[in-house]
Amino acid sequence: MDNSKQANSNADTTEIKLALYIQELFEVLYLNLGLQQLIDRAREILGHPMVVHDMGFKVLTASYDAHEIVNFTQDEHGNNYINEDTIQFIRSNNVAEKVRKKGASEYIKKLEPLNGTNLSIIKINDIEIAQFAVYEAGIKFEETDFKLIDKISQILSVELQKSNAFNMQHSLIPNYVLTDLLDGKIMTEDAVRDKLHYLNWIQEKHLYIMVISNKESKGLDIKIPAVVQVLKEFIPLENCIIFQSNITAFIPKKLFEKLCIGSKSEFINLLERNALRAGISLNLSEISDCKRFYSQAKEALEIGKKQNIIVSFFKEFALNIISDLIKSKYNYLDFCHPAVIQIMEFDQQNQSDLLPTLKHYLYYRSSPNEASKVLCIHRNTLFYRINKIKDMTGIDLNHVTEVSQLYFSIKLLEINGYELNA
Repeated sequence: MDNSKQANSNADTTEIKLALYIQELFEVLYLNLGLQQLIDRAREILGHPMVVHDMGFKVLTASYDAHEIVNFTQDEHGNNYINEDTIQFIRSNNVAEKVRKKGASEYIKKLEPLNGTNLSIIKINDIEIAQFAVYEAGIKFEETDFKLIDKISQILSVELQKSNAFNMQHSLIPNYVLTDLLDGKIMTEDAVRDKLHYLNWIQEKHLYIMVISNKESKGLDIKIPAVVQVLKEFIPLENCIIFQSNITAFIPKKLFEKLCIGSKSEFINLLERNALRAGISLNLSEISDCKRFYSQAKEALEIGKKQNIIVSFFKEFALNIISDLIKSKYNYLDFCHPAVIQIMEFDQQNQSDLLPTLKHYLYYRSSPNEASKVLCIHRNTLFYRINKIKDMTGIDLNHVTEVSQLYFSIKLLEINGYELNA
């Protein structure tokens, strides 16, 4: 037999072995023998220790010998977690990010020979739900191992999907009181508090309402069980309800600061990598008024989606909302100060930057030097342009009402697509 025939024969044998192994694993899956049985069989087939953990590093299942390779820590409830050293290694080496970019399992080489790890991310409906780690443990990975690990990850996804749907039904208790309130049913504050106390719900006085949805579509729908599983690492499930095909969370102030302060918090990273978006209301003090604040969160969410903002705050979109209300009946240009329209047209005809100059001058009224820095011009140039604007339009920049109208007009133009170059 020549070399090419031998190679083809070996390839055929490998594919047959892979198919048989996958068939064995599917039999375990369809017999509903559970996650542990799947891992036990995968351990026999691959010959390597392995662990499945969720995105919060809680161990969901592991082969009998995994503890010989990686250390676990245990919480007060008896749950095992990947130890901190391993977590720091995963994070510092951007292991998960490499898997995301590759779109398949990734081999992580370590200093000691034959002690690498193959990691894959398990998804349910495009939501990252868990990670599957297979350890070399002194036995070199073969090419077929990598193919098989990717197939096992897909099978684990199916098994976890069954488990997650079950767990969600038992963990996320429908709260009829909050659903009634979000639907607009009128109740007194005392009556609401009494009912929530009976249901052992959070009794925080000040809350934010957060609505979590898909980046693109209106609702989470089939993604809800998977999103719930990853969300519980950040927000207690008793704070959440499913409403109008999205997840609505009631967030106490301290938790709000932990989740949302900083552009790259772990929570924001979670939303970003799973193509999720969140809208957040103003601070809610009367739970009986939560429909109003829910509407704020929904409005912030929809505006944020249009601008591709991961977490959107209602307080930051007041002018956007006013603009939409104006445009529902009028031409928004009719609400702009005539001087702003005049300056805009002058800039367009002369390729000048008077309108950006006015905007930053108004914003930094008490600090012209700061305005000059932002505009990258000399202070004298700033005042030259402002005097030119005054002479051209006749505006009075010492009149508070006029100043507020000018700044509002400039922001209205920006919201509606007018780009200020400077």
